[in-house]
Amino acid sequence: MRIAFYIFVFFIFLGSRGAFSAQQTQGLDMASHGKMAVTGSPIKNPVKADKKSVERGRKSYLLYCSLCHGDKGLGDGPQGIHLQIKPSNIADLKKDRTDYQLFLQMSLGGMGMPQQRSSLTENDRWDIVNFIRTLP
Repeated sequence: MRIAFYIFVFFIFLGSRGAFSAQQTQGLDMASHGKMAVTGSPIKNPVKADKKSVERGRKSYLLYCSLCHGDKGLGDGPQGIHLQIKPSNIADLKKDRTDYQLFLQMSLGGMGMPQQRSSLTENDRWDIVNFIRTLP
């Protein structure tokens, strides 16, 4: 019951800040321990995964993500190895997540990861998702 209350308060906070539209939060379900699950993926990636988007995503990823997640997304970045909660291996994680789930995880943060919605535009985050999809 307490978790449901915190989830409710969290979404009230998001709504008051205008961080996500109602359509973007549809289907979002915050599970225990801060892990995120999404029931379905109501949002499709609106940014075509062309060469330009992937390149923009690569540049943003290297600037904002690689210090913790590493250049290849293995969770072995130079800052990440010193964190109490180790960064995710997003090269593996991407196999089990939709674009929408990756976008939301990046946007909302959690489990030690800071939210990126105030640092990166929506298009920047979608470009990073497109880049992540190219990681081996």
